[in-house]
Parts: sequence; C-alpha cells; structure tokens
Amino acid sequence: MSIEPQDIQQKQFSNKMRGYNPVEVDEFLDEVAFEQRRLHDEIDTLRSQLNEAKSRIDYFDEMKESLNKSIMVAQDAADKVKISSKREAEFTSKEAQKEAKSVIDAAHKKADSYIGEAAGKAQKVVIATDDLKKQARSFRQKFEVLLESQLQMIKGRDWDNLLSSDELLTIGEIKEAMRNSGTLDNFQDESVHSEEVVEVTPDTPAVEPEVQDDQQTVVVFPEDYNNENGNPTSEGFHVKPKE
Repeated sequence: MSIEPQDIQQKQFSNKMRGYNPVEVDEFLDEVAFEQRRLHDEIDTLRSQLNEAKSRIDYFDEMKESLNKSIMVAQDAADKVKISSKREAEFTSKEAQKEAKSVIDAAHKKADSYIGEAAGKAQKVVIATDDLKKQARSFRQKFEVLLESQLQMIKGRDWDNLLSSDELLTIGEIKEAMRNSGTLDNFQDESVHSEEVVEVTPDTPAVEPEVQDDQQTVVVFPEDYNNENGNPTSEGFHVKPKE
C-alpha cells in the first residue's frame, strides 16, 4: 500500500487511557511526513535523471549502431575499391606487358629483316668482288702469257729478217711471216680467250693506250697508215724509225 505524506499528517488515532502523548505523536508524524515528501522528491529527481540517462544511452546506442553500420559500409566499400583497383591494375599491367612485347617483337622482326637484307647485299657484294678478282687474275695471267709469247716471237729471227729490210712488203708477206712464226694464230687465239673471260660492264675502267718510246721502231699496218690523200694503202706496210 502506498503512503503519501498527507496520509501521515491526516492520520487519526483513537484515545485510550495511558496512551502516547498526542503532541509528540503529531510532531513525529509531521517529521515523518516531511521526510517522506523529501524522499518522494528525491525519488522523482532520480527517476527523471534515470530517464534522461536512459534516453542518452538509447541515443548513444543508436549512434553506435549507426557508426558501426557506417564503418561496415565504408569497410565494404573500401574492400570493393581495393579489389577493383587491384583487378584494374593487374589488367593494365597485363595489357602494358602485351603491348610492350608486341612492340619489342615488331622491332626485333624489323631489325632482323634489315640485318638479313644488309647481310644478303653484303654477301652479293662479296661474291661479285670475288668474281671480279678471279676474272682480273685470270685476265692478267693470260695477258702476261700473251705478252710473253708475243715478245718472244717478236724477238725471233723471222721478225729480225723482216725488219732488217728497207723494202716495202705486201700484206701477204707480212701475214705469211706472222703465220710462220705463229704470231698471228696465237694472237687471234689469245684475243678470243681473253674476250671470253673478261666481262665488260659499265663500271669497268677504260684502259688508256701506252705511249710508245721515242726511240722505238713503229710498224704501221695498212689498216692504220694513211697516205697523203687520207686513204689506207693496200700494197704493203712501211717500217720507219720514229724521229
């Protein structure tokens, strides 16, 4: 049963003989009522504070839950961003590696092509140079043989006898002397062989005729010697020392 302060103050007791002093009882009841009222006020204050504290606790609990949810959402978003960034970085790295490999392979192929082409051209130049050297050596050897054979024949007796005479000789006599000494046949054979070996190209240097010494004897054949009218003679050849 709930007892209020006014209940204590308004409480009535019956009178009996030899009972309590009514004045003292009333004073005590007033004190009890006052204390009861004070306790009620304190209880109300504490209840109000308790309710306020509960409200704040509820608010903080809600805030805590909201913060936890926000943290979880942020963590989840961060994880997703991290995973996405990692995948994108891996994809970008792979694409960059593929592109770099493609560029390097293309550069290697191009370089190999240039090197192969240059090597082929160099090989052709080497082969052509070797062929020219071989032809030049062969021509020089045959030309030396030709010159030596002709020199030996020219120094022979037939030419000495032919050149010792001051008389005009016919073409037939000259050819007969050359045929007897073998000069004409050998000269024709060596000329044919030399023409077969040496290939004349646009790059082949021209051979300048050698200037004859002033003291040598010049033999002028009919095809090369012109008379006073500028026409070649056909009666023979003329041998004269060069002045």
